[in-house]
Amino acid sequence: MSNQFPSPARPKSVIVRDDGGPDVSIVTNEPTVGITILTDKDLTDGKTATDLSHLVKAIVKDCARVEPGNPVAAVLGFNGPYTVPDETGHPRRYMTAELSVAGEELA
Repeated sequence: MSNQFPSPARPKSVIVRDDGGPDVSIVTNEPTVGITILTDKDLTDGKTATDLSHLVKAIVKDCARVEPGNPVAAVLGFNGPYTVPDETGHPRRYMTAELSVAGEELA
């Protein structure tokens, strides 16, 4: 876990950032997460980044369920993926998800 982009760059990277959000109750909050997809330069004009971003979007939108160890109670909203210019010229996509997250009982 780090707050830095991978260096050296990897062929494909998914970076998830917790932007926080409001507390809804003593045990739930609604954070927004920013998700950045980075891929190597390719000859498909970013198709690899777009395809990976759609896969990540599907996984996040389907992650809410009641099961041990899963804090995500609901996916409240999703924006993107958007094409974002990258100073290195590598394909980059960005999206955000608004989640409802439940806390755990303290022991």
